Amino acid sequence: MYIEYTGKKTVTPISLLKYIVSFRDECHFHEEICEAITKRLIDALNPETLAVRCLYARRGGIDINPERHLKASDKHPTLSNINAVYIKTPKQ
Repeated sequence: MYIEYTGKKTVTPISLLKYIVSFRDECHFHEEICEAITKRLIDALNPETLAVRCLYARRGGIDINPERHLKASDKHPTLSNINAVYIKTPKQ
């Protein structure tokens, strides 16, 4: 999971890690977890910018890599450019 944000409030890395690990006990789809983390960070931090990228490797092949952003203009560069070369994630 990659989390990038800017704003006046901050989170300690240890507390953020504990929060992320706590999702191991919840039974949700990959996209729902990414959405929940994004929404809860928005509520807690009121960030100016926020991007949450989750990289999941499933058994059987197809990776699920949901991304959520605070603003539509913050999309990953390869998502808005149809001519960009696709680069596999390390787990692929």
